[in-house]
Amino acid sequence: MQADARTRRDGERGIAASVDAMRLDIGDLATYRPGTRPTEGLHLTRASARRLTREAEKIKAFLSIPEIVHRLGVPDSAVRAVLHDADRPHQLTGAPRFLHRLTRVNLVDTALTHPQLLKRLGLDLSLLTTLTKLTRPQIADRFSFAFQLPKPPAGALRLQRVTVDKDGIRSDVSASGLLLGR
Repeated sequence: MQADARTRRDGERGIAASVDAMRLDIGDLATYRPGTRPTEGLHLTRASARRLTREAEKIKAFLSIPEIVHRLGVPDSAVRAVLHDADRPHQLTGAPRFLHRLTRVNLVDTALTHPQLLKRLGLDLSLLTTLTKLTRPQIADRFSFAFQLPKPPAGALRLQRVTVDKDGIRSDVSASGLLLGR
């Protein structure tokens, strides 16, 4: 799990924090980014896309689905040639743009629309159930929060040196002129 986090002092008594660009890496197989933009969702990593392009039968499974072919920008004539010639998949998939485009295909959307693809790729069909749960992000794409310490009835209260560590947000608090006790 990776994310960008920012924490800052907000005035003399406040702290604000935001976390975004969240990403869940699933080994070197795929990356999941929550959200609805085209770069978000479940996508093959470059390493797994490269491995896939070396396996003619699996790439033929991908290319037999018109929706994927159009997303990849592969001409229909090239697809027909690849599906009928055992040597052609490697010629087509060796192109750098093809590999880049393959990593941009959202696997969740593709598997939901074409569940037979998982079987052709040699993946367990029960994976589809897990993928459908991922489409409703269980991790947020971004969040933020802020808080202010209450203003004391007398004196001054200030936050200093705001830091974040594995146990949470830490800050030194300084005060002057506060009444303690009765």
